[in-house]
Amino acid sequence: MDNSNFENFIQYNNTENSVNVTFSRPAEYYLKNHPLLKNARLKSQSRKKTPELIKKGIIPIERVEGAVDFIEWTTKTGQTKSTNRIDNIIKLTEMGEALVKQIEVGIKKDKLCWQWMMYCAGDGNSCQRECGGIGKCIEGCPNEILPNNLKNYNDMHLCKVKIVSEVYLSQLNSAYPLKIKILNTHLPSNVLTTHTPQINRLSLTRQIRDNIIINRRADHKTTKNIKAKMLAPYNGANEEILREALHNQKEICDDKKLYRFLPDLSFSETSLEHFYQLTLSDQLWLKNAQRYGKYCIGVDSKYDLNNDRAPILAVVAENNAGFGTPLAFGLSNKENNWTTSIALKSLKNNIPCDNQNCEHKWYYEDLPNKKGFQRITECAKNHNWAPLVMMDKHRPTKIATENVLDRTILCWFHIMKTFGENLNNWNIPWSLRYPIALAFKIVGRSRSVDLAKELSLLYINFINSLDLKLELKNKLIKDLHNNWICDEWILSFIDAGRILESTTHIMTTNNYTESFEAGLATVFDMQTIEQETQATHFASDKLRRLNYGKLLFLLDYVESTGVDDYFFVKKRDHPFTLESSYSNELIHLDKNNFDLLMPLHNKLMEQHLSKIPSHYERSEYYLINIKTGECTCFDYIWNGPFRDTCKHCHAALIYQEAIKIPDMLLFKQEIKKELVQYFKNKQRILPVESKNLSIYNGDVETAYLEIVNLYNIDGSAIFKSYSRPDENNRDPFRPVELDNHKSNIGAPPKSPAKPRKPSRILKNTDRSTSFSEEKRSTKRIRKNIRNAKENVKNMENSYESLTTLPLQSAQSSTQPTTMQSYWQNNYIHSFSPISQLTQTPIDSSYVYFTNTTPYYSNAAVQLDNFPPDQNSYSFAPHLSNANSFSAISTTSTRTSTSSAPIPSSSSRQQENKVYYV
Repeated sequence: MDNSNFENFIQYNNTENSVNVTFSRPAEYYLKNHPLLKNARLKSQSRKKTPELIKKGIIPIERVEGAVDFIEWTTKTGQTKSTNRIDNIIKLTEMGEALVKQIEVGIKKDKLCWQWMMYCAGDGNSCQRECGGIGKCIEGCPNEILPNNLKNYNDMHLCKVKIVSEVYLSQLNSAYPLKIKILNTHLPSNVLTTHTPQINRLSLTRQIRDNIIINRRADHKTTKNIKAKMLAPYNGANEEILREALHNQKEICDDKKLYRFLPDLSFSETSLEHFYQLTLSDQLWLKNAQRYGKYCIGVDSKYDLNNDRAPILAVVAENNAGFGTPLAFGLSNKENNWTTSIALKSLKNNIPCDNQNCEHKWYYEDLPNKKGFQRITECAKNHNWAPLVMMDKHRPTKIATENVLDRTILCWFHIMKTFGENLNNWNIPWSLRYPIALAFKIVGRSRSVDLAKELSLLYINFINSLDLKLELKNKLIKDLHNNWICDEWILSFIDAGRILESTTHIMTTNNYTESFEAGLATVFDMQTIEQETQATHFASDKLRRLNYGKLLFLLDYVESTGVDDYFFVKKRDHPFTLESSYSNELIHLDKNNFDLLMPLHNKLMEQHLSKIPSHYERSEYYLINIKTGECTCFDYIWNGPFRDTCKHCHAALIYQEAIKIPDMLLFKQEIKKELVQYFKNKQRILPVESKNLSIYNGDVETAYLEIVNLYNIDGSAIFKSYSRPDENNRDPFRPVELDNHKSNIGAPPKSPAKPRKPSRILKNTDRSTSFSEEKRSTKRIRKNIRNAKENVKNMENSYESLTTLPLQSAQSSTQPTTMQSYWQNNYIHSFSPISQLTQTPIDSSYVYFTNTTPYYSNAAVQLDNFPPDQNSYSFAPHLSNANSFSAISTTSTRTSTSSAPIPSSSSRQQENKVYYV
């Protein structure tokens, strides 16, 4: 059944203000397109009357063709049940046909076989509620004090709109059996406000859900592939249509909702005429270039996106939410300065102006050689669109950019990664790697040709002053020159951002009458619209520096210099320290190396220091220029400035905002709340025993005082992330021989099919034992477990079922015995002293008596590291030879608890029985 023909299956009853529809898809089509329900998410109560008639054999339920989005289960009585759908089909059985004939002649009374109530979920708090309040309950409403103002999930209190659907047995043979009536409205007619719901939960139609599940199960399609198929009907759609579709949430949803809904299946040419170039874009991308691409764009090519390995040039920019968005794609037969230049010119000639009243008219014109055509936007000449071009070290791209856009800048990430690898390959001493890298970065912070040349001379003097072989010195100096590429090139580095590894024409084609999935243009357009309303994406390191700045501001470390855009920030006790952008570790510089670096550092900051003469009298303060983001600290040189500013600059920016606000105390309180919430979020991921309860459960003032106290003790270490650093993002300046071993706390993880022990999850982040000790302990415990299992298998005696608790059986013996539990040192937490550890008797549910060979463990773990109803991860499955073990335990230096006696070996031989739980 085609969606375009659904209107033919709907009968409108104007007198009753209702409709009658056929079973199957038309019912959902009507609800989806009704003006009152178009922007509303519907919930439903249980469907009545149908189950009892199915049980009597009068009607069966059939699914519409292609329906897979439902859950089916079997009851204890063997009856199969499933979830209800609005597009279900009801038919009559032979018994039902006979009953309908009796109804028609008046012998039997007509019966409802379908009665279902659906209602608006009230998303966005913009509907009139049952109590009369609009968006919120009125005073005195019983639901006002309830969570979400609902008594239960099916409470219809949040909106008055109801959808009643019903079917009588006598109507099942008619052409339009299902009657649907919509009652009430979202808002009264005399209310001036509009109904603007905000749907935050999945609200796709059943038909769309079916298609998603089928694509996932049949073709194992990913989220992006399925999203492309969902967007296929919107190929060529303009911005307004795409916005409306995303707002309705009936046929399109954002990527996060779609991902959560997917079912888990774990189960040497120099002439221009020798090349061709096709540049692709669309109107929304061109608008994004005008919005987000004024300052900097990224350009790169890929060769592995097609079978012919034709290079595809991607031109992208970073939007306000911090995500990459495409501006144009170029397809050519070869990547060189000619093809790249054509692509960039085509983009520049079609960037619309920022005049809201302009129509942005455009036209096509033939190329001079009559071998192609190009599009020209008339208003593009009204502005000079010439952003910086970030690129890798590819000379043709630099040449192509010279006469089209502004200068090129190198990708900072790739430059420093290559430089760090060279330091490792050349075996530069460990103590000199970070100072050399810091000196290299100081040269990279230069903003003029003259300053770059002066800093390069100081860099050469710095290298020559180091205690290195002449060969290594020449390599370090040559490496700097190689990264310049030419003397005229200004060394402006930029951190690698989130540039998409995908690609963008200045032509649009709408000739397709049928397509199986949406094109890239439609996908990227929808992605851009989705991200407009999203909050700015903050990377963890940016968030850490921002909150560090808030703390410095609250501690009154910021002072004004009396000069616009310049501020002082007080130094801490370790001015020779910086934070690695790779491992988040603190790097402490040697004072001798620090003294050698200062001439470069002072030369870089000379333009700022000359403006604030008083800075030399205040050596205990950093000087910050908030306009350029520059700071005299080493963190600025190491981590900035294009990716982010340093923590001192964040503090100065907050201070500048604070002095403009009349109520400074109120502003500080808001900043304090934000800082405390940041630390509460850091505590949330920790296990219960490792949480700082003063921060996690305390109020704002209590938590803040605790944060300040920790900061005075541990310094910037309190901002360090608790999560394991990314192993693929290794510090290139750290020697390979000093790399930390991969964490191996506890026994290795088991197969994914088996559930993990909570003691493996709730482990402390601090390690108290070395890797080698943990490895030996793990091997020993595993061997003991294997031996115990083999001994049990080889036993000739059959097991005797245990009718009483093992501890009670042990107490019946006359020989006193001391029990001692098996503990492992992998779970000892650093916050509990070893002297406080005590040993307690083994719980009765853990005791096993066998006559097998004994095995022991000399490791220990405190008992409160795991719940009382849970074994430690490496607990032995059997306890054997209790007498021998008891004898050893009496010589232990730790305290032990006496318990009931255990039978001796001789008495157990006489019993010749095994107790097994």
